[in-house]
Amino acid sequence: PSMDITVAQPSAPNEDIAFLFGKEQFSRRYTCSGIWITKSRNVFVTDFTEDGESVYSKLNSNPETNGPEESFEIFHLLKRGKQHKHIARVEAKGYNHALLKAKENLDEKKPVLNIWVIKSRDIFFSKEEDKDIWNTTPEKKFREATDYRGADKIKKFKNERDEPGSN
Repeated sequence: PSMDITVAQPSAPNEDIAFLFGKEQFSRRYTCSGIWITKSRNVFVTDFTEDGESVYSKLNSNPETNGPEESFEIFHLLKRGKQHKHIARVEAKGYNHALLKAKENLDEKKPVLNIWVIKSRDIFFSKEEDKDIWNTTPEKKFREATDYRGADKIKKFKNERDEPGSN
């Protein structure tokens, strides 16, 4: 099984370190199948809206459409405090045109509070043939906090301390 594509913003000095940060963050506790990395300056970010209002309702309906079409990746934020999720790849003639194309092709059930648009060519995509790097080692219990059994150790300590003749 693989997870939905989610987006985080770990800061890193270069793409290699960003890849390592992302891999560590997303592959520790669940199956991950790939990672996408881009520089922050490549992300076109819409304004935020308030709950109940969608960014798509505020779009300019006549964006500039000069130049060649290229691929853009569209990411939605549906709830504050959550992560953006990749929802589509569209062919468009600019960022605002990509937003309109995304709006045309989406069945919007919930209001979209914020959108990121990134040119596909500006994203480093991990390769399918490198999928073995996502394999985890589930036998290493140190990865899971529940395996430390902290509550059990505290209870044992308290019981030993409270037993008669232990002072």
